Amino acid sequence: MMAEDQYEQSEDYTGPWDGPERTDRLREIIARYGWPTFRLVGRNGATAAWVIAQHSDHDPGFQQRALTLMRAAARVGQADRIELAYLTDRVAVNHGRPQVYGTQVTCIDDELGPAPLIDPENVDQRRASVGLGPLQEYLDSFPDGFCDPPPDEGEAGQ
Repeated sequence: MMAEDQYEQSEDYTGPWDGPERTDRLREIIARYGWPTFRLVGRNGATAAWVIAQHSDHDPGFQQRALTLMRAAARVGQADRIELAYLTDRVAVNHGRPQVYGTQVTCIDDELGPAPLIDPENVDQRRASVGLGPLQEYLDSFPDGFCDPPPDEGEAGQ
């Protein structure tokens, strides 16, 4: 499921999006077994569950439920704290709230920056507390032109 999700997120993919089907499957897994912890599915399986939850923007209620379960798993060392930080921010942004760790970015006037943050002055300390590097290093990791508007379809080939 994770490989399919990642392929559909790529620039190479032009087919239909199957995210809701993956969300439904993860919802079934959670209903039967709880959050897919390291102990239950290994690190790769836990990462796959996080990726599916992270990309379930079409179902913010499910994302919130996944966050709650993943947070409990992380408290006992059974989920990745960096992945939890990303899902924490994704859920906050999707609910119109400021993010905590600065993992969700936006483009304003063709400039890349974090979506609104809680207490921006201390974001690097919060990032470090979960194993993330400084926010500016994260922003610098995005490719040049990330915020460039897409080419006008009518100008293609000119």
